Amino acid sequence: MPINLNNLTEKQFDVVKESELLSSENAFWLFMAMQSAIFNSPNSSTVQYQIDTLVQKYSDLFDRYYNENDASIFRVNLSGFFDAYIAYLNSRANKETQMYENLLTQWKDKGDVIAKNFASVNPYWKESEWRGMIGNQINILDQEIKNNSQGIYSTLADSYNIFNRVMDDIAIYLASGLIEQFAI
Repeated sequence: MPINLNNLTEKQFDVVKESELLSSENAFWLFMAMQSAIFNSPNSSTVQYQIDTLVQKYSDLFDRYYNENDASIFRVNLSGFFDAYIAYLNSRANKETQMYENLLTQWKDKGDVIAKNFASVNPYWKESEWRGMIGNQINILDQEIKNNSQGIYSTLADSYNIFNRVMDDIAIYLASGLIEQFAI
């Protein structure tokens, strides 16, 4: 279902470009949050602010296309997803072993909620596709959090590059669904 990127109208290009920019920022700030938490950096409030800003940017995109109720549900779900990521990340960074699995499950559950939400508002988005992409996102971050927590940093660059490719897929899928549904 992805659109032909070689033959976009100007409006379609704008949707793709915005989606790709958001996905790129998403990758950067989620990895930055990981590094900040693992190394107990003093920039954690700045990183958290940027993740909150990212939620607002995604919300602004959805506000343009979906009714207020659907956009609000999306905002709450995305915020919950990022909050669950931060909680899981912090439990790993603080070596709170009794909390890991529960928080990881909560994070995955939040991803499933987003996948279901997306599929319910756009006939061009399939829940299984979203689950797969979000699941890949979670798995990559989870593995890299585990590696970094154990002092294994050699995988960081490759993981970031793979994560960026997953985020590119998400961006194109997101934009394709908007373009198709709203005849952009």
